[in-house]
Amino acid sequence: MPYYRYKARNRDAYIVTDIMEASDKGEVVRRIKTNNMVPLEVVELKLTTFLKGKEINVTSGVSKQDLVFFLSQFYNLLHAGLSIIESLKIIIDQTQNKYLKKYLINVLQDIRNGSPFHRALARHKKVFPKLMVEMVKVGEMIGKLEDVIYDMYIYYKKQLKTTSDIKGAMMYPLFLIVMTIGVSIFLLNFVVPTFQETFSSMGQDLPGITKFVINVADFVKTKLIYVVLGILLIVILALSFNRTDKGRMFY
Repeated sequence: MPYYRYKARNRDAYIVTDIMEASDKGEVVRRIKTNNMVPLEVVELKLTTFLKGKEINVTSGVSKQDLVFFLSQFYNLLHAGLSIIESLKIIIDQTQNKYLKKYLINVLQDIRNGSPFHRALARHKKVFPKLMVEMVKVGEMIGKLEDVIYDMYIYYKKQLKTTSDIKGAMMYPLFLIVMTIGVSIFLLNFVVPTFQETFSSMGQDLPGITKFVINVADFVKTKLIYVVLGILLIVILALSFNRTDKGRMFY
């Protein structure tokens, strides 16, 4: 069944915002009225294929940056005195990432069904790391959940910054490599043949280093397809590694 976010006014004239699973908007309105509240707004959460015990790979929609956003918002709401359920409802309403929204709705429903927060998170191992789940479990046990969430926020924020710094540091060497390859191809295909023709017309032998460069140029020309395939293979292997758990930790 779809999920709906609603706003209603209770008997004390306070505005209540919540999420409800129902067959249609009419059922939501009826249940709101049954709870002696006046419905003000009912909006269906536009989610494609809601998750029920299934996992989506983290690379398909929830990034480290999304995780840092969640931890930051969650800590601020807990620090403001809101409960876990209230905090999750607000984050679900605010987040723009539809995949993260799906997971958080699942977590919220599990908590409402009596599951501890850490166990609700543990159902989605691809999104919420094991370290985070275990730390949340400890935080719940000792009554320091807010402090644990803050520590996790700082930890993953630093990890995200480190990853960003590494990628930034790699860009300049990568640029130099590309430029070097481009200049080399130009020299081997246009400049070196000119020298070869000049020396041949003068009836002189080429210097040893020049002969070596020409041999390299001939190899590249005749084996270009293999060179390109080799480069593509390296790129594919790097991308495949990036999709593994170890690769995601490095990148």
